[in-house]
Amino acid sequence: NEALWFSKDPFFAGEQVVIHTLLYNSSTFPVNGTLLLHDGTTTIADKSFALSGGGASLIVSFPWTVTRGAHDFYVEITSFEFAPNEQFSTTSAPAKSRTEKVVRIADLDTDGDGVGNTIDIDDDGDMLSDKEEVKLGTNPLTPDSDGDGIGDARDTHPLEKEAVPLKVEDDSSLPSVFIDKLPESVRETTVPIIGAIEGYRLQAAKDGAEVVDRVMNDFALPQASTTASSSPSLAHTAWEIFREGAVSRDVIHSPLGYTKLFFALLWQFIPSHTYAFYLLILFLCYVVIRVTWAIVH
Repeated sequence: NEALWFSKDPFFAGEQVVIHTLLYNSSTFPVNGTLLLHDGTTTIADKSFALSGGGASLIVSFPWTVTRGAHDFYVEITSFEFAPNEQFSTTSAPAKSRTEKVVRIADLDTDGDGVGNTIDIDDDGDMLSDKEEVKLGTNPLTPDSDGDGIGDARDTHPLEKEAVPLKVEDDSSLPSVFIDKLPESVRETTVPIIGAIEGYRLQAAKDGAEVVDRVMNDFALPQASTTASSSPSLAHTAWEIFREGAVSRDVIHSPLGYTKLFFALLWQFIPSHTYAFYLLILFLCYVVIRVTWAIVH
């Protein structure tokens, strides 16, 4: 068995690990001293220790930030001193003051997949092997070599920074063929604006769903239906709860709860449906234009 063990093994450059070792005092006297952790000729850390006699043991731990390369770890006891009693004193040295070396090699793991770059055929995890990236001239340690937001495996021009594609749903995204045909000045202005609006829509839909969930938690499902059975199905949707509340007139007894649910459902529905969202945007633009025109004239 090795004299040192690690909180994680293997480990990779940049990670935080803890290196442990065991001290054992076979004498009958307490002992104290300093324990040094070495990596080759470099001292990583030191720890003071106090160990009682009579076969006592102690685990000493050293936190360490992993650096890349080969490492020769060993620990060494320094400033060693027994604590003798009045009848006996000693200056004996420890039977063993230095451990054998423990060798480890720390590699990089760029994509965090638990496989070191030395043996990983795809260091950056972009679905292009390192050999393919060398042929293409892309960076095998970066999944997006030109930094345009399009991964190297999907980018038709991985070395030329292009407009960031809209991160939208399939039914509302602009076709890449259409984007490519737009003038560059339009792509640099209009497309990012549309992308920002679309990003807001998707975030609003997500927020709306969270609000609906919170409002639904305020409802006791057994009270939401008075017609079907005494134990309604958990498959009830928010719309079904609202409908059953209206049918059973439970909405009269708790109008505030159902009002909150209704507006939460609207909040979720409008941004979740592309056409409804953009029709609302067009209507608001129309209202703003009419009001502005009325003020000016």
